[in-house]
Amino acid sequence: MEQQDIEMQLWEYIDGLGTETERAAIARLIATDVQWQEQYSSFVALNAEIESAIETEQPSLRFSKNVMEAVAQAHIAPATNRYINPSVLKGIAAFFAISIVAVLVYAVGSVQWNLSANSFLPKVKPVDFHFGKHFNSTIVWIVFAINIILGLAFVDMRLRKKAVSDNS
Repeated sequence: MEQQDIEMQLWEYIDGLGTETERAAIARLIATDVQWQEQYSSFVALNAEIESAIETEQPSLRFSKNVMEAVAQAHIAPATNRYINPSVLKGIAAFFAISIVAVLVYAVGSVQWNLSANSFLPKVKPVDFHFGKHFNSTIVWIVFAINIILGLAFVDMRLRKKAVSDNS
């Protein structure tokens, strides 16, 4: 085995790296091989010297106060009241308003206003509306498929927006 491989394995052993089987094999080599014992003892001594010589740096006593002063000078953006786009709300309101007006126009247009001689109120005769004639199974499935696609697009948009906000 090369000297460089022995050194790499010993440093990994000293640092506590490697699997348990690798560490056990290196421990056996240290116990049995003289070359490994000499390298190991010199590396352990060098490691102890380095650890004793290096002093951890302590921050200055005013460090936390300086950080707090820097944070206090930063301008925090106020919370917004508008999380929903107003044009989207107006679009949804317009859709429902147009739908209600269309239903009312259809209802008023389909009523037969017949005045009878004995009443001032008109007789309201509802028109027969057959859903089966206008809504066959193909149309229902097409609308259903479109709604599923729109729902999946909405969920995808929300998940992408959430992923972007989580990464920031």
